Amino acid sequence: MFKPIHIFRWLKRRAAVTGSYDTMLSSFLIAALFIAASLAMVVSGLGNPTGFGFVLDIIIYFVLNLLFFIVAGTILAYLFSLVYLPVPRLFFGSLLYTGFLSVYVLHLQNLGLIFSLVAGISYAIGGLVLGAVLYIIFHPEAKPVIKILAVLVPSAAILTAFLVNDAGDDVRLSLEEMVMPEHITPVPAGNPGEPGDYEVISFTYGSGQDRHRPEFGEETDLLSASVDASEYIDRWTRDREHFWGFDETRLPLNGRVWMPDGDGPFPLLLMVHGNHRMENFSDGGYGYLGELLASRGFIAVSVDENFLNYTGWSGIPSRNYELRAWILLHHLLEIKEFNEMVSTPFFRKVNLDQVALMGHSRGGQAAAMAADHERWFSEDLSLQGIDEIGIEAVIALAPTDRRTDDMRSELHETHYLLLHGARDGDLHIFHGDRQYERTSFDEGSERFKASLYIGEANHSQFNTDWGRSDMSLPGGVFTNRDNLLEPEEQQEIAKVYISAFMGAVFHGREDYINLFRDYRYGADWLPDTQYMSRFENGKYLSLTPFRRNESKTEFPEDVTVEAEGFTEWEIEAAEDRRGNSKNTDGVVLEWENDASSDTLYSVHLSESFLENLNDADPESIWISMADMSLETDRAEEMAEAGYFIEIEVATLDGTTVRLPFDDFMPVKPQIKTHYTKFGVMDKYFRDGKYEEQAEIAFQAHEFPFHVFEEANEDFQRNELARITLHFYEGPGKVIIEDFGFISVP
Repeated sequence: MFKPIHIFRWLKRRAAVTGSYDTMLSSFLIAALFIAASLAMVVSGLGNPTGFGFVLDIIIYFVLNLLFFIVAGTILAYLFSLVYLPVPRLFFGSLLYTGFLSVYVLHLQNLGLIFSLVAGISYAIGGLVLGAVLYIIFHPEAKPVIKILAVLVPSAAILTAFLVNDAGDDVRLSLEEMVMPEHITPVPAGNPGEPGDYEVISFTYGSGQDRHRPEFGEETDLLSASVDASEYIDRWTRDREHFWGFDETRLPLNGRVWMPDGDGPFPLLLMVHGNHRMENFSDGGYGYLGELLASRGFIAVSVDENFLNYTGWSGIPSRNYELRAWILLHHLLEIKEFNEMVSTPFFRKVNLDQVALMGHSRGGQAAAMAADHERWFSEDLSLQGIDEIGIEAVIALAPTDRRTDDMRSELHETHYLLLHGARDGDLHIFHGDRQYERTSFDEGSERFKASLYIGEANHSQFNTDWGRSDMSLPGGVFTNRDNLLEPEEQQEIAKVYISAFMGAVFHGREDYINLFRDYRYGADWLPDTQYMSRFENGKYLSLTPFRRNESKTEFPEDVTVEAEGFTEWEIEAAEDRRGNSKNTDGVVLEWENDASSDTLYSVHLSESFLENLNDADPESIWISMADMSLETDRAEEMAEAGYFIEIEVATLDGTTVRLPFDDFMPVKPQIKTHYTKFGVMDKYFRDGKYEEQAEIAFQAHEFPFHVFEEANEDFQRNELARITLHFYEGPGKVIIEDFGFISVP
């Protein structure tokens, strides 16, 4: 009969022999596993900062792993001993802990179960290989050739894995590869991305109580008010309050200001960041834009909304999207008060009738919501006076477009500029396209909207504080950064476009509008990559407004369409890479290898439409089109074949002119993006978020009438009767989102 003392003695004996099977090799393997586990814990911890600083975070997470490694490894080894498992128990305990930790930290970041298992287990095995290599290198009896092989074999295996990695991106028809038509000439104005003539004054305004940034604390130049957001925030956690030093009733209005040194008044641009770790501040990341714009005659303010951002310890405040827009509006009201106070640097310097809002990521949605503030804040008494401020323009850098209170912003008579990268690993869906479609103008308005899809740009590099990766650690380790634009190149694109946009909207620089109708007008200013752009203003006249469930042959004002030779000819919704509508419909045309002159899409104008067209007196035919070849079973064949399309115009008297698309703007292939370092893992990374590697991105094709007139002097634009597109050299598949005419100032 066992007594408790017997059980205790047995447990003690088993503890004494726990490491009896572990050898010198085990010691090397355990040491390597400890190194691997420490690295995994520290890297994961750096992606989830404590708020105490980089160095302390490393120490904290290293010590935590040391404790867990010793305790977990020892307990597991002891359990193996209790069941008399004849294996190196401390080694296997360490291995199980390291493998579990490696899988857990990846799965915790929602990288996907399959991916986490494969990557985590592979990482633990890598730790074993490291230990074995170290054992061989330091073993006194190992021959030199064995030691050399111990280093070379694993290194060769790793190198081979990278060499066979299919993670390159398919970017073709970059700016340098394109042949410039004669009618595309450089904008005569100077590069808008270069500094202007004004000296720049910079200062901050803030609460004076900031715990982490003296520029908003004791060193702030101008004290600002705080605002009570308790109506929008249900819960402000204790650790969030401890970190920031305030609760939801005292949110600060902090801003970094760049102002021209001049009399003014100057147009105002508020810039706001998106969601990032709140401990890693984001508001300083747009200084490159602030300095530039101030030198060119604009007041630029980078708004601090870091306290609304995510943290691993308490999540993110509720009603987050509304809050971001609400804070923006309160900044406008605060600046409005500053503008009336003699004691402030803003005094009579701000033109509050000329205001633009720029946002990045969630900030891009917040900027649009703030411009459409009546939809959400019409009954908010704290925003009295906001209607006296003229928000004339919105700029969005890779914006979100989430439904908020079952609504989305709809901009009317508001200039809109959208920039998005095809390599965006955070907002991998081109959400801004939907806001672009919801932006409208009065008939005949000269206000405009424009978008630019940038082949090798990502999400983070628009902000100089966010680094190169679109994911925090440890997920950022696996993201593919090959072929990315350099940060300075991506920021140069932002500088050129945002500065030109502000100049066109507020300084009347009509010469810059050409940049938005066709990026090649600014080819001398832009880095080399593939671009896709769209443009529309209130003078756009649609010839064939495509709508699902309506006729594909008959359109308003008796305009008719005929098509021949296509294997598919349907009006469908344009979809993003996850299969959701992009808020626009288009006609899908697919053709086979033997496409010939009989494969055509022809639009016939009626007399009434021609009469309206001549009254409008447009300068160009305008077709918005996107390649869809990667959505077919013959994607590779289509990619190799390319496209040859001609446009033919015919007049009432039978005069025709037929010219290749390449004489204007070639049809660009879809950009195929691999988001992970190993393209084969895209379908598993983040549970298939990146499985679809291409997005429909429309390119506006402009066909100026004067080019047809120069090709045939008998062509008379006021007698236009038919426009026909001829498709050759299939297979191919495209979607035409709109077909019409445009005039540009």
